[in-house]
Amino acid sequence: RLSRASSHRRRPGQSGPHREAELLGKISSLPPFHPVAAQVLRLFSSSEEAELDEVAGMMGSDPAFAAEMLQTANSPLFALHSEVHSIRHALVVIGLERTKALAIRTAMQIYLKDAFDHPVSRLCWSHSLACAEIAKTMAALCGRDSSEHAYTAGLLHDIGRVALLKAFPADYVPLLEMPHAGAEEVIAAENQAFGFDHCHAVDELCALWNFPAAIREIAQRHHERLAGQENSLLNIVRISCRIADSLGFPAARQGAPSYERVVS
Repeated sequence: RLSRASSHRRRPGQSGPHREAELLGKISSLPPFHPVAAQVLRLFSSSEEAELDEVAGMMGSDPAFAAEMLQTANSPLFALHSEVHSIRHALVVIGLERTKALAIRTAMQIYLKDAFDHPVSRLCWSHSLACAEIAKTMAALCGRDSSEHAYTAGLLHDIGRVALLKAFPADYVPLLEMPHAGAEEVIAAENQAFGFDHCHAVDELCALWNFPAAIREIAQRHHERLAGQENSLLNIVRISCRIADSLGFPAARQGAPSYERVVS
């Protein structure tokens, strides 16, 4: 299977380091991440406490984000007796961490809108959503302070695939469509095709989008074996990614991991 997957699209990676640098440069020229979501993510990742009015101003400056906030605040999830009409009120209802997760999810949907036309792209997005929900639940069970932080990390753990989908759709989509035995085989096929995999592509994209170092590390290392503190955010995302695969939400057409693989 690996030989079929890797030989299907060998053209981009055949020229060695020079070609690899050229391909990574193409990732660096991708459109920027939505400025509102990027600002919110950086603000919430800083040591300073986020101000309600500042965040409300950011979210209210774009119709898509404002509409998502109002819809969420008025949803049955909160079951309020009166309707929420202002972004600041919605922010109070939803909370800062949930607002950050909402901003990132909305921005990713906007960024991937054109790519959603292909089933493989929808597979990748479904995998990220599943990983985010699982990570959120696991973080709560582990007693972490903010499960919404885990949701955001899970949502962004596969942004390297977003880079490859946006920069090389003609080469990456067929690669993901090929049958693979598991995640390791997908990564091997990526390295064969491009000279690097989606975890390596994260470097260029995070630098371009000025993402926090914690998000970059998770996106780079989520396929590594579990190590360090058991309930660390990185380990939570690692396990959540594998569980998402095993539950039928893989990012590519691949076999589901065994229980031993999930917990290893």
